[in-house]
Amino acid sequence: MTCQYILLGDGRMVQLTGWGSIGVEETEQAFRDFLADPRLQEHFGLLVDARNASPSPSAAGVHSLAEIHSRLLGFRARRTALVVGNTEQFGVGRMFQILADLRGAEVAVFKDEGDALEWLERGFEGDAGNRSGP
Repeated sequence: MTCQYILLGDGRMVQLTGWGSIGVEETEQAFRDFLADPRLQEHFGLLVDARNASPSPSAAGVHSLAEIHSRLLGFRARRTALVVGNTEQFGVGRMFQILADLRGAEVAVFKDEGDALEWLERGFEGDAGNRSGP
């Protein structure tokens, strides 16, 4: 899988885009890459765009991804939104959502990127110190 991240909203949000087959090791490295970025704020929202990724992880792989998400991102990630493009990806995303929820993360799966970004923004409501823009 190829992963690329960009920071949005002055480092308040991370958009992680993946192409190809989803791999646990590549995902872990992508998390480490953006966590090492000095522009990233202490608390952030994470938008994972999986529309061009192959929904191929096994159940064990999804468990591993949820554990890595919890271990590396902990409570720094206010919310994680997964944007998917098809029914199979939606099913894998929902499995991840449930497993991440059991570890205390707030995750949701979306088919529309705009809806996902809106949900992430609502995670910062009442946090005037971290908000940018109007």
